Amino acid sequence: MGGVVASRGPREINGVVIREHERFPKQLIHEYCQRQKRPKPRYQRCRCDVKDMFRSRIVLPDSKNESKDIVFEPQEPRSSLHESDQYAALLALHHVSPTLPLHKRMPQPYALAWKSMGSKESQVTTERKFISKQQKNLHHKKKREIANKREAKKLQAQSRYMTVHMSEDVRRIVENVLKSSTRSKNTLSPSEDASQILSESKDAMSVYKVLTKMGFSPSDAKLGVTTTFVGEGKPVKSLVQGALDWLCLHLPEHRLPRYLDASNNTFAVAYIPDTLKEDPKKLNTKGTPKEKRVSYMASRLAKQGYPMHRCREIAVELVKSSSVETDIIGLYLKALSILISEMMQNHPKFTPSSLIGDSEEIEMEAEGLSAILSQDFVREKGYGEGKGEIWKIRIKPDEIEKPKKLSPGIKRLWEYEGWWYLYISSTTTYPHSLPPMWYTHSGLSAQQNLLIIYGISKLWHDNEMTGTPMVYEILEHLKANMPNMLQENLPVTKSWLVDTEIKVVKSDEKVSRGRQSRKKGFSRDKTEDIKLKENLDARNSRKDYQKMKGYRENLPAFKEKQRIVKTLNESRVLVISGETGCGKSTQIPQFLLDHMIDSNKGSIANIYCTQPRRISAVGLARRVAEERAERAGETVGYRIRLENKVSRRTRLIYMTNGILLRQLSGGSLLEDVSHVVVDEVHERSVDIDMLLLVLRSILVKNRKLKIILMSATVDASTFQGYFDNCPLINIPGRTFPVTSYFLTEALTHSGYHTPSSRQMRFKDQQAAEDRVESLWRLLPGNTRDFPKRCLETAALTEDSERHTCDLDLIEALVWAILTKKTPPLPKTEDAKNPNAGGILIFLPGSYEINQLVSRLQRSSNSRPGFQSGTPADRRKSTENTTIWPLGLHSALPISQQEWVFAKTPKNTVKVVCSTNIAETSITVTDITYVIDSGKVKEMRYDPLRKMQMLVETWASRASGTQRAGRAGRVARGVCYRLLSRLSWQALSSHQEPEIRRTSLDFLILQLKLFPLPNSGGTPNPRGKSNPGANPTRKSDKVSKSLHAEIALGMAIQPPSVEGIRSSVAFLRKVGAIEEGKEENLTPLGRHLARLPVGNVQIGKMVLLSAIFGCVTPIVNIAAMLSLKSPFLSPSDKREQANAARDRFSRGKSDHLTLYAVAQAFASVEEKGTHASKKFCERNFLSYSTLRLVKPTVGQYLQSLADAGFLPGAKPFALRNGASVPKAFDINASRDRLLTSVICAGLYPNILQVKAPKHMVKTAHGAALTENEAKELKYYTKSLGRAFLHPCSINFTQHSYESVWLVYSQIVETSKLYVRESTQVTPYALLMFGDPPEINVQSKAISVDKWIHFTAPGRIAVLVRALRKELSLLLETKIQHPKTDIAGSPVVKAILRLLITNGY
Repeated sequence: MGGVVASRGPREINGVVIREHERFPKQLIHEYCQRQKRPKPRYQRCRCDVKDMFRSRIVLPDSKNESKDIVFEPQEPRSSLHESDQYAALLALHHVSPTLPLHKRMPQPYALAWKSMGSKESQVTTERKFISKQQKNLHHKKKREIANKREAKKLQAQSRYMTVHMSEDVRRIVENVLKSSTRSKNTLSPSEDASQILSESKDAMSVYKVLTKMGFSPSDAKLGVTTTFVGEGKPVKSLVQGALDWLCLHLPEHRLPRYLDASNNTFAVAYIPDTLKEDPKKLNTKGTPKEKRVSYMASRLAKQGYPMHRCREIAVELVKSSSVETDIIGLYLKALSILISEMMQNHPKFTPSSLIGDSEEIEMEAEGLSAILSQDFVREKGYGEGKGEIWKIRIKPDEIEKPKKLSPGIKRLWEYEGWWYLYISSTTTYPHSLPPMWYTHSGLSAQQNLLIIYGISKLWHDNEMTGTPMVYEILEHLKANMPNMLQENLPVTKSWLVDTEIKVVKSDEKVSRGRQSRKKGFSRDKTEDIKLKENLDARNSRKDYQKMKGYRENLPAFKEKQRIVKTLNESRVLVISGETGCGKSTQIPQFLLDHMIDSNKGSIANIYCTQPRRISAVGLARRVAEERAERAGETVGYRIRLENKVSRRTRLIYMTNGILLRQLSGGSLLEDVSHVVVDEVHERSVDIDMLLLVLRSILVKNRKLKIILMSATVDASTFQGYFDNCPLINIPGRTFPVTSYFLTEALTHSGYHTPSSRQMRFKDQQAAEDRVESLWRLLPGNTRDFPKRCLETAALTEDSERHTCDLDLIEALVWAILTKKTPPLPKTEDAKNPNAGGILIFLPGSYEINQLVSRLQRSSNSRPGFQSGTPADRRKSTENTTIWPLGLHSALPISQQEWVFAKTPKNTVKVVCSTNIAETSITVTDITYVIDSGKVKEMRYDPLRKMQMLVETWASRASGTQRAGRAGRVARGVCYRLLSRLSWQALSSHQEPEIRRTSLDFLILQLKLFPLPNSGGTPNPRGKSNPGANPTRKSDKVSKSLHAEIALGMAIQPPSVEGIRSSVAFLRKVGAIEEGKEENLTPLGRHLARLPVGNVQIGKMVLLSAIFGCVTPIVNIAAMLSLKSPFLSPSDKREQANAARDRFSRGKSDHLTLYAVAQAFASVEEKGTHASKKFCERNFLSYSTLRLVKPTVGQYLQSLADAGFLPGAKPFALRNGASVPKAFDINASRDRLLTSVICAGLYPNILQVKAPKHMVKTAHGAALTENEAKELKYYTKSLGRAFLHPCSINFTQHSYESVWLVYSQIVETSKLYVRESTQVTPYALLMFGDPPEINVQSKAISVDKWIHFTAPGRIAVLVRALRKELSLLLETKIQHPKTDIAGSPVVKAILRLLITNGY
């Protein structure tokens, strides 16, 4: 029979009431472990800081792996051990079963705690971050993996950077130079108050902690801090950098942290000089050059760790005092003895001895060493006068005592055996003094080997071992203490330090500031007045003069003679607007001269007439001299760059604007000048605007000066307002009437229909109809019956700047003219050439010209009755009409440019396709038709991007008028303007002044030298100062340190403020303007402003060439860069021209290639003009450019000599072709140095080369393949991607040794094109770029925050310190040009780096 079990009901256990179905947390976790087949939980008592309270932890063991044991430890203390165990179990339960409703199975206090877990009010919490060792290990592993990935990514980025190499020999030279500097503290022992500094200064202690954390030993860190600490106030980062620099420079490499040690890094390059490869026996024979013996000795001594410069000094002294037969090894051993004595001369117990050693005692010691050491002791026959023998003692790695803690720099001590060498001659002073000795060990550097010799010598003197043979005792000491010896420092020996001081030579004479005028001021000479008037009267009676005078009187300008003279008597400034052909350029200066001579003032007549171009100045001077029945150089002369023809009798001088500006930059106020005639002012070049600015300022101080402004097309109100409403005289021209047609007529006469792609798009039809209506209203009354199609097409044709020339329309119009479909030309009774009928087409650039010429050639040969040809053809005349399609632009060879001047035979029509060069510079004869595309390519400048842009844009109305005038020079003509009358009205009246679309860098420098007034207002052209004039213009009151914005704000049309500020910032960057508000010129800036270069960067390059001994090549390169490119590239012979250019290539440098061309031309030029022209024709070179190189070089050399950079050279002789003294061309053949100087001048014009990596499968695995030239990409810092111009030598390069190029110019056309470029080495950028920033721990060097290199910390520090020394030297040299720094050890060390690239 069964029974019923009665419920026991609630029970109380340890103060907790528990019902029958409930369980304590300990029971629940136990049941969980049983289900999971885990071992039984363990409970451990924990430390509790609260009295009479308890804390416990629970461990859930893992049966297989102890690291997987799970541990839970609540942080809240409990009143009993039982309670603390329960809460520990509760915490474990929440981890293993967080989602189960276990509160229903627990007694009340634990149920409430379970509910609160996971919330902010939880009753059970823990401070443990990890529940198991495995979790902790996994966390740290993951953290390490993330750090490793970050480091790998960083290293991968660094692997793309170029490596800065510095061989051990070069490194020691640099270190010795820097240690010898007076600015470097050479002490190698902490000061006595070092501990006090660290204890009293928090900053010093912070630096100390940073250094020890970086891996320096405590003693070295303490040494670095106490040696460089300068007190509180400086940022800790700066103090750390100073201490780090000092330690890297002065500590032996093996005592540096491994990442700083260059000797234990792959960056250190093993280099064996060629001199050490010589057989020493061959150096003892007769005929051996002394220099060879010196080089061998110096190199071998330097290999033992001694400073190179001192080794060479001793070698020179010993070789010079000995005969050739003297054994070279004997001299080497003698030099060793001298160097060891010098190393120990500062030791307190150092006493040199002259006592001769006891040979028997020495022999006994040798026998004893042989018996003890056996095969580790070797005796060899000695060398030199004393003969004797050499003792070789081997020290095996296992014999050297190994310390517990090894420095990374000496670990290799136990990898190789070492040999200790002692030279015991027959006349040795041993054992009274140490014999010559050296130590060799394959695992140690030369400096470490020398440290061992120093340790031996120090031991000898410290223990006073003189008089007794002590080799064995020293050997035992070596084996026991060699690691400690390597932790020592070499003593500071004065004779081992190089003399870095330079003798500053201050210049007594002032630097030449440009050509001064021939007179000091007005000096009236009545005798001279009478003589000049008599000569004028005598000339008037001559027949040849009367004939010329008759021609002059027919000119329109001659009729205005009296009016011009009268106006100038009443006003100091006169504006003359004369149309083309009126004779203003030749006649008005003569009027002024003749008037002064007639007025008995000829002796004070000195008239300057400026022209925008050299050819204009020369041609006008010769023409005026011819009109006056004399030769150029008498009364009338000219002065242009590189050439002048004036004499004491010259009263009228034609010159370029730049020549007069250069004279004004010397401080001249033109006191000796009576009149300044500024011709062609409408061109508004930079020189013209600056000349007007300076002349306007000079009028305030020079009350006698008269100024005349002349132009063919002039905006009179602009110039009159600039000179306070001065008088204006208009002179009519002699051209024939020209009928102007526009696009409507061009379409009608040619029958051409513009494609829809070239027409505007309007939102609605009404807008299009309104535009057509607007154009119809502008049409002349007699031409309003045009076909509707032509009218609509003309009105709707795209007229934005992106609109390109329609060559189809131009070709159709040409053939309409040639086939006489256009209206006939009106007859001209007084035509100069009634048979003229040539066509002149104005196009924007050479591309359009070449395209149109090719089209016309093809169509001429395909049309019946026509054929194409050129003036060079020798065809027989036929019934066909011959068409000469000719191009005209600056890139064409001179021979082809001259074709446009050829006279056309019968049945021949000349069609000239030209840029705007035919607008004013060149007059093409026989032209009666002009087709004006209305477009022009002009150079603009982006001041923010510091970049030139070749932009195709619309020409101005003034240019259009000038172009149309070309059709009326010989007869009545016609001009077709390929734009609508609406577009014509929208054009600007005049072209934007060049000063607003060019770089202002050099202009601002020159501005600082101009004689601008310190007081006074706007000058009054009628003779009085007018302070109140032009109230809206900035005040003309300027100080000595005139701000660029204020000075340029006084220009007739000031440039943008952004452009001015950009140029000032650039000039500060290159060191031409001082930092600060005053904008004063630095010494470098003053020299650059006075150089006749016109470009700040090229000027800097020229100055540096004199410092680094490469004047001739750099000055030639500068001359070539200042002229047009000498390379010609005819469209039909482009491949032959490229091949000819490649024959001159030198390195991967366009600049050195230019020098090669200059050299080749100079050698041919000596054979005569004919040979030079043939050479240029054969090699597709421009003779007109290359013939200017030599005089330009002479001018630059003269300026260098005048400035004091070529002491001893004669400026005038250099100007006339004399050679540069050899001392300034000593490095002229070292290409690496030349490219470095080019980099120094052109920086920051830097390009980065990026090449893709291509892998190919081979039998031995994957391998890299070479890139093609088109795959290389080039980038600038601020402009992004750029492209090498096809005319560059580097255009076809597919690989470079360096990924950095320097360039002269970057121009934006269809792409961003780089012209001349040159590959440069890392050291060129590090020495001449922005000051390098280094990170020794990541082995990184950066220049300008985007040029990155990798190098060990020690090399990085050496580079930065050497750069500072160079900057100080260059500053001294620029300030005092006659100071010779070429012999400075700093310059020699830098030359070694630049020439060898660190090897």
